[in-house]
Amino acid sequence: MQTRLSEVDASGRGKPDVFRTYDADGRMVKSVYEDSPSRGITETLTIDEAKGQWTRRFTVGHTLIRQEIEQYGNSERLVSRESVWSSNKDGRLDRRLVETYPGPDTDTREFALEGGKWVEKRHDRKLTVYFGPAKSPGAQYADCLKDAGKVKGGSVTECGKFLDQLIDISKTDYTAYTNLKCDDPKGKQVFLPEGFRIDTDSCGSDPFVQAQLASAVKQLQADMKCIGGINPEVQKQLAKKVAERRPRINCLNGVQTAADSPLGKRLCDELAPHAVGSGGCLQKVQGLMDPKTGAFFHPATPNDVYLVMSDPKVQLKRIEQDARIEADHKIDKENIFNPAERDKVYDEILAKKKQSALAYPNESLAGTMFHEFLHLAGIPHNDKEVQCGPVKKPQHNCYLGGAYQQDAVYGCHSMCGGTNATSHWTKEGCLACVAWHNPTGDKSKCDKSLKTF
Repeated sequence: MQTRLSEVDASGRGKPDVFRTYDADGRMVKSVYEDSPSRGITETLTIDEAKGQWTRRFTVGHTLIRQEIEQYGNSERLVSRESVWSSNKDGRLDRRLVETYPGPDTDTREFALEGGKWVEKRHDRKLTVYFGPAKSPGAQYADCLKDAGKVKGGSVTECGKFLDQLIDISKTDYTAYTNLKCDDPKGKQVFLPEGFRIDTDSCGSDPFVQAQLASAVKQLQADMKCIGGINPEVQKQLAKKVAERRPRINCLNGVQTAADSPLGKRLCDELAPHAVGSGGCLQKVQGLMDPKTGAFFHPATPNDVYLVMSDPKVQLKRIEQDARIEADHKIDKENIFNPAERDKVYDEILAKKKQSALAYPNESLAGTMFHEFLHLAGIPHNDKEVQCGPVKKPQHNCYLGGAYQQDAVYGCHSMCGGTNATSHWTKEGCLACVAWHNPTGDKSKCDKSLKTF
């Protein structure tokens, strides 16, 4: 997601509000985002790959109100995150949160500044794993272009023209890019022109699966353009996160029974390094995902979205099964006995079914991905724990009744996530989407239920 400018008007207010700095190799090392005038907050992201640190500073004018430092180690693992902030936004940093990640757990300590000393107020430990880029996604993309011979002179310097700059939404409506597609066998991923990545370790290289994912990403652009008409601040946040993270799409269908698969080993190494044996590892990995859901985003993996039942491999299996049934019927009806002829019948029917499935944009998968990318971008959802049947769950994940739909993620998703998403519309969710960082948003957009259309 790029332009060739280091200063960009991302909000359409008529002046630059995104400023980027590059090192000698053309890699982004600093990015400054000026927020909306109503909030007046400026966010500055600084990336130090040598130290493995991502630092975010939030200021109002010249007053620092929050700072976050993420420390990364090997294997894309997040080692710690330390946040300090001003509870009154007056520049006095009087609150501190330290999160460390030993194995699959998160150890959290919260402090308050009292009498000039940090006093611990809370300490807990729970099962969840955070990991992110040891090397920034932009740097991985530069390396991929270099290895593919797509960089003049064999240097990554020229890549600075393509990397890590936020698109000018006011001019392009989030529909045009200057990225190059790049296959990265070393990193087991494909960089798409739209700024996203496909993890080939989990999604494979089947042309149909790749085409379905690419189709969904193109439709996802339309969804993100749509949300700009509802709340431009949401659109800007999504654009910013795509630029920073180059979100990676993972396909998890089948991992439940394949602990020794490449994907299973990768998830075990990253999410359950201290599990005993492959069985224990797989149990812990499965505990991080709901096999009944279409897809999920886990805050532990800030660059990733995981497809479960929305995995295009599920659709491919269904198409193959339908093609086999139809082919067997034709073979029996026409008494075809030659093995080569029987295979030809199946191959022709399968090709037609694949072609038919690819004839239209994959709106359903795009809508599912749009929902998860709203999570990735930090759009708020209702995470208050409620009694959900026999167990407690965050409200957003408790599907008993309709209250789970009454937050900004479901609100934005229901209005721009395609036809199937309209069933999740609630007025509460719609208003939450319209109002996020947008106090002057048009609330009349929520006067009529989309469910009636």
